[in-house]
Amino acid sequence: MTPARRLGFTLLGGVALACLPWLLSEYHTHIAIVSLYYVILAIGWNLLAGYTGQFSLAHHTFAGIGAYASALLVHHTGVPIVAGIAAGVVLASAVGYVLGTLCLRMRAIYLALATWAFAESVRLLIQVEYQFTRGDLGFRTPLLFGT
Repeated sequence: MTPARRLGFTLLGGVALACLPWLLSEYHTHIAIVSLYYVILAIGWNLLAGYTGQFSLAHHTFAGIGAYASALLVHHTGVPIVAGIAAGVVLASAVGYVLGTLCLRMRAIYLALATWAFAESVRLLIQVEYQFTRGDLGFRTPLLFGT
């Protein structure tokens, strides 16, 4: 398959996915969003564990950092939800880059322990900053696509 044809199929698939929230019911939109979320997590795990053989225990933490960053930004500053999501992606990517730069030279159990310590540190930070993040109770945000 030529690169131009591959790009065309990719763009067509992207447009089809972007139109799904307006074509599906609320329930099916919710299922599609959750499914795509887990697909992104699985792709990240496959890139690290499948191709490099490394074992990280912080994938869920990067998802949490992005989610909390976008939710807190929308709630406390009132920016649009899409801008909050973009900011969460940028922050989680930056934190992942920094942690990856520091830890990916480690091997075997040491990488797993370092990423686990990072994940626990972030969890504890969210837990103790109760006034700002609501700690273990979770955080209520505006709805995306009405679901």
